[in-house]
Amino acid sequence: MLSIDILLGVSSSYLFARVLLKSDLPVLVPLILCIAVWLIYTLDHLSDAYFLGKRALKPVYIWHWKRRRILLVFSTVLAASAFLLSFLYLPVKVLYAGLAGSGFLLLYGLFQSLPISRGRYFFKELWVGGIYTLGVWGLPILFRGVRADPAVILILAAFFCLVMVNVLSYSLFEMPLDRQENLPTLAVRYGNRFCRNLIRGFLIMAVILVLVCMIISDTVRLKAAGILLVMSILLGIIHIFPGYFGRNDRFGRLADAVFILPAMIVLL
Repeated sequence: MLSIDILLGVSSSYLFARVLLKSDLPVLVPLILCIAVWLIYTLDHLSDAYFLGKRALKPVYIWHWKRRRILLVFSTVLAASAFLLSFLYLPVKVLYAGLAGSGFLLLYGLFQSLPISRGRYFFKELWVGGIYTLGVWGLPILFRGVRADPAVILILAAFFCLVMVNVLSYSLFEMPLDRQENLPTLAVRYGNRFCRNLIRGFLIMAVILVLVCMIISDTVRLKAAGILLVMSILLGIIHIFPGYFGRNDRFGRLADAVFILPAMIVLL
């Protein structure tokens, strides 16, 4: 309920990007990044919980609704702490990047909360996937500088595809409850078949990108591509056996745990 698995995935993926790009970042960056991600997920859940109120059916929304006051207080304290640490210890260019991202998220969150947006569909899955990928890779890329590297570009693209598989898996498996709660998602709007085909497309694209990367890569990038290939296989297994993984949130536990695997890059 507290998105601890998400934080482990973010930390592991950030480490993956940092090692791959050989980016030297301040030690506080992963802490502040984890706080930011936790705030995004928590506030998103609180927003949905407020919208649904006592009509909520998903355990995660019920949990957040019952604890909304303490979560808001805790979120405020964490946000203030993250801003203070950022201004005291982070380089100026990291601050600018963080402020730009925070402003974008704030505007998007405010837009989503407006009455006019209720019942409309804005492809939330794509926004979530893009924000997650940008949050993990943005600072390592910023610190390392821009340099054309085909292998890294392929790995980044494959990583984004796998993030989209994760996000769309939630849309697919949670579609019955989302429909009852009247929450707009891709599966609710366009149906399970379309969502499944999109997931297959992202998985196939990820595997193709990884295989091409393996052909042109050196040792470090080859290891990174191998990790992404294993992640692709595990995410694919969820959709090969949807009946099994659709029960008791098994798909969610595996889909989120997969993103802890990138940390293995420091062991290989």
